[in-house]
Amino acid sequence: MRQHDPLKHKTRFHEMAHVVLGHTAVADMHDDEALTRQIEEAEAEGVAYLLCALLDLPGQAEIRFYIQRWLRGGTLPEKSGSCQASCRMRSSNQAAF
Repeated sequence: MRQHDPLKHKTRFHEMAHVVLGHTAVADMHDDEALTRQIEEAEAEGVAYLLCALLDLPGQAEIRFYIQRWLRGGTLPEKSGSCQASCRMRSSNQAAF
């Protein structure tokens, strides 16, 4: 992480998401099948986007660009960790309101 990174919160969210989503050997959660780096990066950045949006932090435009670059016009599979996480967040958010 760059020392004077104005979006360091985004980078922290992204890196923590890799662990939580099972992209590292440290995590307890694992996907059923091996994911490509392309999907892992898009998932981690998707989590960063959700957190920045929920916390009203800057960086959402940069995140969208980063996700689009990694997906190269493709989409995340429905069973991906970030798709499941966003569905759970939407459900809990609707229940709260």
